[in-house]
Amino acid sequence: MAMPGPGTAPRASAEEIAAARARSAGVIGSVKSWVYQLAGLGVTRAAASPYDLLVVYATTGVGDGGALQPSDFALLKRTSDDRRRLVVSHLSIGEAEDYRPDYFGAEYLEEDAPDWLMRENPQWIGNRIISFCD
Repeated sequence: MAMPGPGTAPRASAEEIAAARARSAGVIGSVKSWVYQLAGLGVTRAAASPYDLLVVYATTGVGDGGALQPSDFALLKRTSDDRRRLVVSHLSIGEAEDYRPDYFGAEYLEEDAPDWLMRENPQWIGNRIISFCD
């Protein structure tokens, strides 16, 4: 990777970008089965599952709403027969749920809510539309 100058982000070369794309395509291309579990995740049970890909909610997906820990990810990244598994965390950037205390405090529901917090989604009570560009 090319070394950045002061105050600049590192820039990958065309070859590095091509190699990263090839690696990603290989990993995604190897997925034959997957599961999507955003709440109430049982780490031990999920780790014992045969799926090649797990989509989880890293911040509030475990059992009663706790965040996944590095040790949880270490378990989830291997199947029961010790094959490598891809683990991806879901992240909604268009809405924020007012029942998630890890990032949505009570002050956001009051008059001085931030500009990026918009109206409630009438189809999903408790979900507030956000302007993610702000």
